[in-house]
Amino acid sequence: MTHAARKCGVCGKAAPTTPSDHTLISTNYGWRLSRSVAADGSLLLMWRCNECWAKFQQSRTP
Repeated sequence: MTHAARKCGVCGKAAPTTPSDHTLISTNYGWRLSRSVAADGSLLLMWRCNECWAKFQQSRTP
């Protein structure tokens, strides 16, 4: 995956620039990768920036 392909799946914010494609943006920059299953059974992966991740977590809290 290239840097250009990494963006927040909610707001579209570009992922932070990193020294290589192997730099962990989740650990170093607070981005999170979420997984879900599509209607056809395939796996969906989506990056969320810190702000969108926080909103997502709040929406899941009862």
